[in-house]
Amino acid sequence: MFKIVFIISFIAVAALIAAHFLYLSLIRKQRLSVNGFKKLVFIKGSFRSALPGILNLLISLAALGCLVLLALSGFWNPLIKGENISGWLMMAHVPISGAFAVIFVLFALFNAQRMKLNPPLEKYLGRKVEIKCDNYCSRCILRSTFWILVILFVPLVLSILLGMFKIFGTQWQRILMTAHKYTALAFMLFSIIFIYGIMIPDKDKK
Repeated sequence: MFKIVFIISFIAVAALIAAHFLYLSLIRKQRLSVNGFKKLVFIKGSFRSALPGILNLLISLAALGCLVLLALSGFWNPLIKGENISGWLMMAHVPISGAFAVIFVLFALFNAQRMKLNPPLEKYLGRKVEIKCDNYCSRCILRSTFWILVILFVPLVLSILLGMFKIFGTQWQRILMTAHKYTALAFMLFSIIFIYGIMIPDKDKK
């Protein structure tokens, strides 16, 4: 069942990204760029003033690396063997997940202020827009997926932590494990969308 859901959801996300990519390429004459990752370095000027942005970029890259390793170790057995994670994959998954939890919290703290959702709403309400961005798609994709990831992070962590307590019986542990697996899938898919949003150029090509 999980393999079917994984394939369908992955194809759906890939199709949405491909459709938006064609729209950017054919209609808006824009190209994706890895230079979009410079958005994570949000402070310019002297080295001291740029340090928070540099740290944010390093934290983001570390979170991405951990996420890739967690996806490989966590989804290999369910997708390839049709069974839950175990053995060496489990031993690798546990410490990496702990590191990812800390790194993602730092990532959320570094970006929460400038990823708030009210500036786009203020634009239509006639109020002052705090953060300017020429590309509405990039802004909406980044901000919406960022907060979806933050929300998903809570059940992602709680589902595996609660399953470790003896107060939950075998049946509930299985339910929590299943919830963790599907939440992890959703987290990975929205992470892909978030990375795609970073690669969308901010300014329209003239």
